[in-house]
Amino acid sequence: TPGCETISIADKELERGQERCGPDDFELSKVIGKGGYGKVFQVRKKSGPDAGSIFAMK
Repeated sequence: TPGCETISIADKELERGQERCGPDDFELSKVIGKGGYGKVFQVRKKSGPDAGSIFAMK
């Protein structure tokens, strides 16, 4: 469909001892959705073993 993009989504479970991350650990790229509950952003992880990975954040 024109204007749509296919992305892959990974479901990862946290292991005990892993650090938690917050909004400051990500770089905002763009808004990928808007709705009644707020905006969804495409973000890129700044550091850690998954640095550079792209995620969606509400």
